[in-house]
Amino acid sequence: MQEPFYQGITDFIFMNDDPEKSDVIFLPGGHYPQGAVRAAQLYREGFAPLILPSGRFSKPVGVFEGEEGSEWKYLQTILLEQGVPESAILREDRATFTWENAIFSRQVLEELNISVRKALLVCQAFHARRAYTYYKQQFPETRILVCPVITKDITKDNWFLDEDKTRVVLGELSRCGQQFDCMLPVRNKTFKNIKLIATDIDGTLLPEGTSDLNPDCYDVIRKLKEKGVAFCAASGREYESIQRMFRPVMDDMIFMSENGGYMVRGDEEISRIIYEHSLLQEVIDYCRSVPNRFIMLSASRATYTDCTDEDFIARLEKGYGMAWKRVRSLEDVTDQIIKVAMYTDEDAAVTAEKANAYFDGRIHIMGAGAHWVDFVPHGVDKGSALKKLQEYLGITRENTVAFGDNLNDIGMLRQAGISYTVEEAREEVRQAADAVAGSCRNDGVLGVLKEIAGSL
Repeated sequence: MQEPFYQGITDFIFMNDDPEKSDVIFLPGGHYPQGAVRAAQLYREGFAPLILPSGRFSKPVGVFEGEEGSEWKYLQTILLEQGVPESAILREDRATFTWENAIFSRQVLEELNISVRKALLVCQAFHARRAYTYYKQQFPETRILVCPVITKDITKDNWFLDEDKTRVVLGELSRCGQQFDCMLPVRNKTFKNIKLIATDIDGTLLPEGTSDLNPDCYDVIRKLKEKGVAFCAASGREYESIQRMFRPVMDDMIFMSENGGYMVRGDEEISRIIYEHSLLQEVIDYCRSVPNRFIMLSASRATYTDCTDEDFIARLEKGYGMAWKRVRSLEDVTDQIIKVAMYTDEDAAVTAEKANAYFDGRIHIMGAGAHWVDFVPHGVDKGSALKKLQEYLGITRENTVAFGDNLNDIGMLRQAGISYTVEEAREEVRQAADAVAGSCRNDGVLGVLKEIAGSL
């Protein structure tokens, strides 16, 4: 008999229902045969007329390592070998993690006009609770019965007897807690009235300091536009850096750069807020007093620096896709400046706190990354800019969804009717958001964007 502590975890993680006659068998992807064999057995025994395998590859791996090319094809091959006719096997081959398995399975069934009142879910035994919760979130009206299979020799009776098995199960338990918000409806709100989506980039849509956007983002942005939803990339980055990242859809979206200091849609400039010269000089002088710092000045279409550290510049060009204009001295810049950004070895929140004490409210200073601090004119932040954008579009905060991860995103999250952060977010941001969209390293925000687009 298990100790009460172990028994509680066992009862929560290891779900197991008796199969009943259902409309479909859900089969989330994975490179193991037991699930497909069990699903085929349930089909042959007459429990459901259809099987819906789902999966492209595992997101952390980034590619399906089998010769079939995708998890769906791998599962289909086994199902056919087990006697399931091809006509009974539905197709979903885009998903890269379990939440997408659920999201895209819902979309497949809706496109085929298949109503599901009851379903069987075949999954790994130790993954049962999390898989069930994801699918139940997408199919709230459906009764879902879990029919687990044993993999990795992990069972409800032995998981606590082996260190490796225990690590797997406790990992599942931890993820159930971490991902709780993103697996449940966002405080019972729906996406039916959404007209605007605004998302931060670094640390939210992408890991900080990277520029390799998942191409699926472009398809989602186009689909949102077709359904009357505007998409806004809201970043502390300079405009040209954001534009290059979204070039395939640059005419289908709105750009909010410099933490809200500059907004543009197509050829139309929505807003631009610039520094008064004497105050700008004071900010530059203050930044120069900070040891081990890098300073840049951002205008609407250019970024200036007097940095001579070639290695540091190269890293920023590679990670952020910035196009610099080198100057002998920052005082030589005659362009209208929107933002001063400073990189320092110190924690950005600590640096921003010191700077705010010095300037005493005369400008807006915020941490914009782990080590980046942004200095912008008073009144400039993503929240103010989002409100201005809502007025420009003729909508309200209740028509808006926002995503962010850092201190400079809090105003934007509060200006949206529905707000998400990510698993890596600062605690202050998690407190400001309605829900967690998963990890930025696993395209958590993209998963929610796909869910929104599919629900409209």
